[in-house]
Amino acid sequence: MIEIKNLSFSYSKNKKVLNNVNLTIKTGSFVTLLGPNGNGKTTLLKCIDNLLSYKEGQILINNKDLKEYKRNELSKLIGYVPQVLEFSDMSVFDTILLGRIPYIRLDATKKDYEIVNNLIYKLNLQDVALRNVNELSGGERQKVAIARLLASEAKILLFDEPTSNLDIKNQIDAMNIIKDISKDEEITTIISIHDISLALKYGENFILMKDGEIVSSGDKSIINSQTLKNIFGVDVDIININEQNVIVFKE
Repeated sequence: MIEIKNLSFSYSKNKKVLNNVNLTIKTGSFVTLLGPNGNGKTTLLKCIDNLLSYKEGQILINNKDLKEYKRNELSKLIGYVPQVLEFSDMSVFDTILLGRIPYIRLDATKKDYEIVNNLIYKLNLQDVALRNVNELSGGERQKVAIARLLASEAKILLFDEPTSNLDIKNQIDAMNIIKDISKDEEITTIISIHDISLALKYGENFILMKDGEIVSSGDKSIINSQTLKNIFGVDVDIININEQNVIVFKE
């Protein structure tokens, strides 16, 4: 379980990017973060992953203060995929193997290699396993990033806009992979996403953010035309097509 209490964060003295955030996220939840650009979603994810050092508030992971965890413990517990992917010049296989670093002492073991191989087949990367990761398409690189994260066997997965640079097919592929693995492994997943229609297709629990604050949280029932207008400042309709809710912008 993740408990966030009175969390605030500022990059400068002039403005708080997060302002008194309070949240409880149950173990195994699939949570979608929605909100305009620059309103604190990425900052919140980075605070949960302890990439940013916050001074106000508290984050508890399984009833233990986040700041009390050792770095190696957190590497096994929480994994984060940023919006902008950066890879060293190495093979896909070796890139995914980096996810096993928290477990490797001197050399990778048979178990480490087996985990990497299983993920390569699970994400259908076997044809590119020996290629340089920086030579791959955007969709393939996104799968590699997911595989590297899963190799860590983290129980909390954080994704920042994993579909933003992908075409429609790769968006669906990436979301299916994330959703299926989260469900199969009972992993707590928090995913920030811009496409509201895509969020409604895959999301279960939602957190709506604006101006660094939590406006609302809950299931799909909190997503309606008025709420979206309040958050994003645009008039939309939510219509159902083939049992799927789709966002349509009004003239």
